[in-house]
Amino acid sequence: MDDILHPSTDDFVAPGRKSFETERLILLPLKPDYARELVRSLLADPGLAAVVPWMKGKSVDDAAREAFRIELECNAGQTGAWGIIERRSQVLMGALLAGASLSGTQLEVLLAADYWHQGYSQEAQEPVIDWLQEEGPIVWGFQ
Repeated sequence: MDDILHPSTDDFVAPGRKSFETERLILLPLKPDYARELVRSLLADPGLAAVVPWMKGKSVDDAAREAFRIELECNAGQTGAWGIIERRSQVLMGALLAGASLSGTQLEVLLAADYWHQGYSQEAQEPVIDWLQEEGPIVWGFQ
């Protein structure tokens, strides 16, 4: 997972997409293939996979399929994905996924276990929620 946590930004940042910054975090838009790799890597942790509602009872192979689904949704314009970077250490610590659901836009934060229970999830969501409220309906597609 070390390559996932310390990549070159040229490898994974989707150019021309909105990024966000908070006091402790930087959120950079992910290319769809990198969103897949990051989600696959994060879900390889059984502790994280156990608390993700759509991963209940699924295997590591299922996690790879779910990560591929996310890549497809990003490519189809149904989901936006951001890498969550801890500003101090410059470590890519998780992913924020935003996509349409029947009840509106749904946000999900997947964090590496070392970053749980420190307020990072809420902090990562706040600027994205503000942006979504200002922008209205979003087309997530990657051309």
